[in-house]
Amino acid sequence: MKAVREVGFDASMGNSVAQLVTGLYGEERFMNDVHNMLRERYTNYFVVYEAIKPVLNKYADTSCNLAEVNVY
Repeated sequence: MKAVREVGFDASMGNSVAQLVTGLYGEERFMNDVHNMLRERYTNYFVVYEAIKPVLNKYADTSCNLAEVNVY
């Protein structure tokens, strides 16, 4: 949410993006899924994605590892 607010979006947008991201956390293609969902919902998705991408990268590897563990 903080990353979204830092690029000029309001708290509502930040909350919406945070819900989307947490809903996809743990998916095998986490980063790709977040990108695609943002593209479906927002015309300015790329600005939002670029703002949150550094944060997502911190959790992408962990998310993928969790997805692999959940398969078994």
